[in-house]
Amino acid sequence: MVSFKLKNIGLIENAEITLNDLTIICGQNNTGKTYITYSIFGFLDRWSSLIDFQISRDVFKELDENGFCNISIEDYVNSIDDVLKQLSIEYTKHLDSIFSTDNEWFADSNFEVFIDKFQLNLSSELESTFSSSKKDILQLKKDKDSSLLTISVLSANTQKSIPHFILNRAINQALGKIFFGAVFKKPFIITSERTGISLFHTELDINRNVMVEHLTNSKGKEIDPFKLFEDNISRYAMPIRKNIDFRRELEDEINKNKSFLYADREISSYFKDMLNGAMYRYIKNEGIVLVTKKTGNRESKKIPMYLTSSASKSLLDLYAYITRFAKPNEILMIDEPELNLHPDNHIIMARLLIYLVNHNINIFITTHSDYMIKEFNNLIRLKHQIVNKTQIMKEYKYKEHDRLNYESIAAYINEYGSLRQVLIDNMGMEMDTFDETTNRLSSSMDDIFFNIKE
Repeated sequence: MVSFKLKNIGLIENAEITLNDLTIICGQNNTGKTYITYSIFGFLDRWSSLIDFQISRDVFKELDENGFCNISIEDYVNSIDDVLKQLSIEYTKHLDSIFSTDNEWFADSNFEVFIDKFQLNLSSELESTFSSSKKDILQLKKDKDSSLLTISVLSANTQKSIPHFILNRAINQALGKIFFGAVFKKPFIITSERTGISLFHTELDINRNVMVEHLTNSKGKEIDPFKLFEDNISRYAMPIRKNIDFRRELEDEINKNKSFLYADREISSYFKDMLNGAMYRYIKNEGIVLVTKKTGNRESKKIPMYLTSSASKSLLDLYAYITRFAKPNEILMIDEPELNLHPDNHIIMARLLIYLVNHNINIFITTHSDYMIKEFNNLIRLKHQIVNKTQIMKEYKYKEHDRLNYESIAAYINEYGSLRQVLIDNMGMEMDTFDETTNRLSSSMDDIFFNIKE
């Protein structure tokens, strides 16, 4: 398992978190959940471009002379701890770009990554090309169960002209994929800003707007290209920029892709339940619309996304990711999956997320939903022998695939700038952050009700 330690990152003073198939963070508002989420997403998105195995200069020399080289992968096993340590240092330097703020904000920050009981798995194959200036220049290949990485220059004309920093990056990325590709899962994030993004994404081309503003304000003055470049750096945190880009490009891409869950009827059922029978459709020249359910004499309607409910806007990215882009062994990260949903749909959302977990997609969520936590606990308890189980499952519409293994969950409460791990066993998780509120509300209701004077 992979773990992270965060120190002095935004509101987080000191926190440690280990990812599992399902990772949950709960807690009060303004305690740092978003800092944790964005920091981890940023790492999983960028680690392959930052990793450094300290490739020997002899490798570059051999490629220059022969255009071909073999590297023993096992030679790097003993240096894994040092590689991860240096990777942590390098990523910490990039926190300012992840959050799109001044680097002084993270001057005392530290982000560390650890892998518990790392074991090199050579069973996977690797075959990739590395490009520069839109031209394939290197081929990198590893056969199944082989401990050799073979590197070949694709053109004799470029053999001695490939800069060593390009060779270094290509080899490091290949070794990174071999060592950590199964551990650092490819992330997809859905931020809590998704409803606004869905509504305003066409107006959110910040680079265009800033350029127009800069040119307008110049009023004949000489334009400083460096100032223009600096001003064009997005003012949104990188995860939000990713979410904006995904939504902006969705209508062009949605008909080009089908995920391994595209035709899954259970997925459609979950969304139809949450959308009150409606479903998303892509219609040429109209884009993505919500098609309502035909009931009785009431015909179905096509509703443009900008006219749909907040719940419909909030769920669109999730539906599009699952049905069009998702791949096994990825990690889906969602800020508040219950956003804009009725409590009934919190329960359906919990079941949908577990369905994804049971289909080999890891889930990372922050949530304020007591309903979701209670439903996760129900799905854990379904593993037990239960009297009248068939009747109970039928009444509450549970299915065998809803069952959840408690050992696949990691849950935390975010409080006072740190994380406290939640106890989980085969009866569920003890999420006292919600229990305290529920008990206090119940007590106040009783005190008020039974002390009313007629």
